[in-house]
Amino acid sequence: MTRRQFALSAGAADLVGIPNFCSHEHWGSIDSIGVVPEGFRADVERGATPRRRTGILDLLLEPYLADLLSAAGEKIDTEELRKRFAWEALAKLRPALQPQEFSGTFQRTRRGLLDLYGVDLWDLSRGACAQLDDAMIIAKQRIT
Repeated sequence: MTRRQFALSAGAADLVGIPNFCSHEHWGSIDSIGVVPEGFRADVERGATPRRRTGILDLLLEPYLADLLSAAGEKIDTEELRKRFAWEALAKLRPALQPQEFSGTFQRTRRGLLDLYGVDLWDLSRGACAQLDDAMIIAKQRIT
């Protein structure tokens, strides 16, 4: 029996319902967790948690998504965006994020926030964006 035949005989798996325990989702690369000489701190230090306040911008401006946006020809000035309130930065990022809507990198962040906080990036209002940042701070305090 081939692998394909086995998979078909077992029935289709609903992948949405299967928890992902892979550390390769790249949230470990966010700036608030930090880097060490070997690379991203989360890759070399078990249980690495953020060293500072972590908000929505940390997730949207993490190196992999920022590189993806830049590779698509978008000019992303992450330093300038970090100086803004999250809502203002998100509004400025929306046109660059739109073409990435179905990329795995963007969907990982979108679905993570949806699963963890019940908030969809595309539906964020100014108030919801501030509430999300506050909820992320409270969640971080629970794990540290």
